[in-house]
Formats: sequence, structure tokens, C-alpha cells
Amino acid sequence: MHIGLIGGIGPAATELYYRNLVKADQASGRDKPMELTICHAQASDLIRNIQAGDVDAQVRIFEVLAHRLNAAGAEALAVTSIAGHFCISELEKVSPIPIIDALAGLENVLLENGHTKVGVLGNKVVMETRLFDSFREI
Repeated sequence: MHIGLIGGIGPAATELYYRNLVKADQASGRDKPMELTICHAQASDLIRNIQAGDVDAQVRIFEVLAHRLNAAGAEALAVTSIAGHFCISELEKVSPIPIIDALAGLENVLLENGHTKVGVLGNKVVMETRLFDSFREI
């Protein structure tokens, strides 16, 4: 699968995604090489849009990048910043390719491992967006 990453808004997170995708691909033993494309988004735009509560503005930025990733051959995309997920459900409606939702994946892993109550430490932006309210009540 050709994976597209919307990165840059958290360079360390982008690098973590990239490094772990390479590690998983190498461990898979597949003959076909991994395909990965990264598009850069500006952290300053994301922070401004979160602080303004402007979901639509951020979706427009991510939508352009999603189309760019699609044009590069990506079959799915991931936003490499948890804060960037504040508009993920709206982005899913306009993205030309499926989105790998980190929060949904995190929730599934927590549930699979029997965790029903989790404490969240986050920066001001993540906590003020109430991003983790999207987790279902267990």
C-alpha cells in the first residue's frame, strides 16, 4: 500500500511515523517495497486554526494536501499530529482517499488491551480542543 502522510506540523511525530512504518515494512518480509509520500503542512496554520476554532480553514489546507497525496499515488493518508485530528471527521468527508485515524486506532488498541479508563496528558492546544472527547464512553 502506498501511504501518504500529512506531516511537518509535528516534525518529531512525522519522523516517528516514518521510522516505524519502515520498521514494520522491514519486519513484514514483503517482497514489494514500501511506498510512502509526505506532504508538509505548517504548524503555524494549524495552531492558528485550532485557536480560532476554524475547522473549515484547516480542512481546506488538509484537503489540498490530501489531493496532492492522491495524485502522488497514495491509497490512504494519515495526519501525523494528534492536534491535527481536531478536524479529522470533517476531512474524511472531503478527502479523495481514506484516512487512517490515529485516535480510532488508539482507542481500539486500548480496548483490546482491557484499558477502560485512561488519563491524558496533553499540551494546551490538544486539551482545549477536547480532542479526546471523541473516545466513546466505556
